[in-house]
Amino acid sequence: MVLAVAAPRVGSDTVRHLVQDGKPTATIVIGRTHPERARAAADELNEHLRRATGAELPILEDAQAEQVPDDQSVVVVGGGALATALGLLQAPLE
Repeated sequence: MVLAVAAPRVGSDTVRHLVQDGKPTATIVIGRTHPERARAAADELNEHLRRATGAELPILEDAQAEQVPDDQSVVVVGGGALATALGLLQAPLE
């Protein structure tokens, strides 16, 4: 299972938040590889974020990744096209 946060191209000293002022500033994208496991992991992550901040991140499937606004970070859960494009996977997960 892959879990990574990808941020827009900004300076390396820039802090990226998943939630700020009670509002989501990131989107979870679940991969095509083992989508049931990726969805379960994304839901669990969201539950912890909700408990800690009161906010939940939107969840999109890999094929919908282009819908993430340019100014938002992306939390990649599971292998798929986005994880591969970001260089997070060397070989497809099985």
